[in-house]
Amino acid sequence: MPAGPRFWRGALTPWDAQCGRQSAGLAAVMVALAVLVTAVTDEGGVSAGERVARVLPVVPVCVALAVGVTLAGARRATETRALQALGRSPFANAWGAAVGAGLVGLAVALLVLLDARVPVGAFFPTVHASGRYAFDGEAFSNVTTHWRVSPDGTLALPAVSSGLVDQVTLALPAYARLAAALVIAVGGAAFGVAVAALPRTRRTVRFLGLLATAAATTFCLQAAAAGRLPALVAPIPSTLLLLMTAWAIVRAEWEPSTK
Repeated sequence: MPAGPRFWRGALTPWDAQCGRQSAGLAAVMVALAVLVTAVTDEGGVSAGERVARVLPVVPVCVALAVGVTLAGARRATETRALQALGRSPFANAWGAAVGAGLVGLAVALLVLLDARVPVGAFFPTVHASGRYAFDGEAFSNVTTHWRVSPDGTLALPAVSSGLVDQVTLALPAYARLAAALVIAVGGAAFGVAVAALPRTRRTVRFLGLLATAAATTFCLQAAAAGRLPALVAPIPSTLLLLMTAWAIVRAEWEPSTK
């Protein structure tokens, strides 16, 4: 068979749609389970929105796991071999799962970007050492930021109705919300496509690439929180992973087929 792109040969099939629905459902369930575990294990006195926000940085990981679980198993392997025998490339058999889970990441990213009520402080962890704590007869409170530490160890933010400015919000870098949304959207797409695109014989390379991307993203977020880097640098590692994976897909799709 002459050289040429093999991806679009029967690109959309009922099997692809089934993989997409399954991976999307798995990604949504994993995000929900992460929120539930966080709610159970976190300290008290934390709002529901804050608990959900603490899970947002791991959404790309949930997407990658959903794609991997969808494509795993002996039955899936048999089905993909049968489809490859019909001339479909490996990525053509996996792209449905990547798109399904990636759409969940995109939906979460849009929620973060468009809803200002969703806090993004979990993306930019930092230590606030401002002011001193004093005991007011009921709890220890910070005289500058008005954080309160009760005798049982519970942390409490200043009440919104008190008119006090939340210093944590002020400490966020510029374009923090946009950067957080891009980390989720681009990271979810990159992680999902990377898991779907690389062959099973290169699992170690795939794992190391994902691990390096996660570590680089975490470093950029913490550097941005410390004021050392702009917040919009954080999505760059995921963008590079997505571009390199896309290039690997293009090269594989244009390789001459021996079938």
